This record gives sequence, structure tokens and C-alpha cells, in this order.
Amino acid sequence: MEKSSCIVLSSAFPDTYTGTGFAARSLLPVLGSVFVRVDYLAVAAPGKRPPEHFPGDRSRVVFHPLRADARAKWKRFAKSLGSRWPAAVQRYVGPALPAALHRLCDEAGEQPPVLFVLDAPLYWPLLADSKLRSRFSRIIHWSLNVSAEVFLGILAESNPLMKAVWGLEVGRLKRYEREVLENADVNWTVTNGDADSYRSIYRQDTDGVLGIRLDEERFEKPITGDPFTLLYLGSFDVRKRKGIAKFVHSVFPALKARFPKMRLHLGGKGSEEFEGTHPGVRGFGFVADEETFMAEGLIIVNPQESGSGIKLKSLHALADGKVLLTTPVGAQGIPGNPGQDYLFAERVEEMGDVLGKAITSGVPLPEIAEGGRAAVRESTVGPVFDEIFREMLGKALESATSQR
Repeated sequence: MEKSSCIVLSSAFPDTYTGTGFAARSLLPVLGSVFVRVDYLAVAAPGKRPPEHFPGDRSRVVFHPLRADARAKWKRFAKSLGSRWPAAVQRYVGPALPAALHRLCDEAGEQPPVLFVLDAPLYWPLLADSKLRSRFSRIIHWSLNVSAEVFLGILAESNPLMKAVWGLEVGRLKRYEREVLENADVNWTVTNGDADSYRSIYRQDTDGVLGIRLDEERFEKPITGDPFTLLYLGSFDVRKRKGIAKFVHSVFPALKARFPKMRLHLGGKGSEEFEGTHPGVRGFGFVADEETFMAEGLIIVNPQESGSGIKLKSLHALADGKVLLTTPVGAQGIPGNPGQDYLFAERVEEMGDVLGKAITSGVPLPEIAEGGRAAVRESTVGPVFDEIFREMLGKALESATSQR
């Protein structure tokens, strides 16, 4: 495989607690073995720093942080009304990003670099600059979710005013997502479901499905826990908060009434707002020690109602040897069979009934946890992912060579 330089464009540094960060960690081991130099450009929130530890050949990776617009979401939406860019893109629009990419292309010399884009919103501002796009030998867009579907759950439950606001945003997202698919040289998705969505929404076939790489070291051993302690660890953004709130206020109190020993521990920035809202509910805020938190309970809940792409918290739950209790959205992109490898409810409101039935009927929860963990390890551990990625990357680069 031809070795040159590549640029990774992302909204997060490699980490283990965000979807984009985890995707970046998936790429680095292979990129560091294929390319002479990997320039990682992160347009991230203020204060976010490059990681000290990450997989792959660290000597070949150079991090370039750029500061994203940190204004309130409503201000970015207001700004978007007089702009061609959707509100989701406003935090990335500005001269710093194109300038940094031009500079990195200059440093690459005569051989144009390959550009990997991990977030479609980061690519959209580049569509207006044909000169910049032409400086890359190949633009590979790895879609981590389908933008046209991300906010559909919110749109369906909003009041008339918010429905109009979100309807406008979703419409613009669809228009620009179509442009991404048409202008990128290669389009990969993270799940088969996302590939199907692109085909049905835009009549656009993609070039491959690349899952997520799980670090063998982190998930080497299962983490046990109390079967009556439910856990949620993750973000509390606008797409996930409604499902979590519904579970906390409507589902958990009924479970607590049936099973007095039941507890619900929430971790992640924003979870502190739920502290003490009901008996047995704890909101710990940001969790620095993920493994210690995960050891408190056996059952992980993911009551997500809106979104697309692979659900990392569900995947992590299975990999940690936990019993996952989730919804159709929370099960997107994960391996295993519902009812056999994890507990599945069609609606958040039904999650308590599903769990209660499993407990009272004597369903062997440890066996479900073992099945889910085995399914994950068969499809996502490092060597499996690396082989798939290397093959897909080889095809993408060979295609670029044949077109020059």
C-alpha cells in the first residue's frame, strides 16, 4: 500500500467516552502503520486537549487543535438563519479550518495527502472551496451517523414552535448531507443500517461499512456488579436527555415499587441534575473512573429514542459483560440477538416491564451478559477491525491511484 501523509478531521480528540473520539481511536492503529505522517486536526470545544495515550504508532501522529465556536446553541441557530450553513455546522465555520488544512497540504509537499473526515458537519464548510478539496488525493468520509435521522425523535415529540425550528434544521441537514455524499470520493458508514438509510433517503450507495474497534486491553475481562443496581453512563445532550428523563421519572419509580432494593446510578456531565429526584436515583456528574462506576451494577440501561449510527454505550455494556436493557435506537449497530444477548423493549415506557419480567421469571441474567459479550468480541476487537479497515483503505487508495 502506498505510504504518504494523511489528515484526520474530527470534532473530538481520540477518547473512550464519545462516539467520535472512539471512532478516532479505531483509526489510529492502522493509520500509524500505513502512513508516514498522520496529522490529526480536531475542531473541539475550548479546553479539550490531545490525549497522552492512544493506540498505534504515536511517533507518526501530530495533533493540531482548533477551537470550535462555544456560543450557546440558540445563538448558533440564530446565526444560521442568515447563513447557508445549518445550525449544526455553525461552530465549525470560520477561516481557521481552511487555513489549517491549506497549511498541512503545503507541508505534505508534492504528494497530496489523504483526508479522513469523521464528522459530516466538518466537511460541509469545505464544499464551498473547490480549490481546497482538490488538494487531497482522496477524501474519505466515514459517517458515524445519518444527519437526516439524528433529530427525528425530537422532531416527532416537539411542540408546534419547536417542531418548526427542528423541521427547518433537519431540512437543511438533508440538503447538505446529500452534498457530502456526492462530493466525497469515498463514503463509509459505521453500520449497515446507516448504509440502508443513505440508500433510501438519498438513493446513494456507500463504499463499505466499517464498525468500531474495541481496545482488547480495556475489555479484557468482564466487570461484575449488583443485579439490582441499574447504571447509565454517557452524555445528556438534547438527543438523549428525553429518553433518560422518561426512564427516571416514569419507568424507574414503578420498578422501585416492585423491587425495593433497586437503585439507579447515572454518570456523565449533566447527570447531577437528577440527583435525588426519586428514591434510589443518584446523579454523580462527570465520572473520572469509568471501570469503578461500571462495577457497581450488572444492568446497563440505554433509553435512547433519537439518533442513528452505532450506540457506543450499548456496545460498551455488552463488552463489559453487562446485561443491556435498551430500545430500538439504543440497539442500532450492535451485535447479538435481542432477548438472548440483551434485553429489548420497543418503547422506553416498556423497559421496566421487560426487566421486571426477566427478574420474576428467573431469566439467567449472567448468561445473557455472557452471550452479549461473546457477540461483541467476535466482531469488534482490535485485530478483526484492523483487518477490515486495512482492506477497505487499500481499495480506496488503489482507486485514487487508478484515477490519477
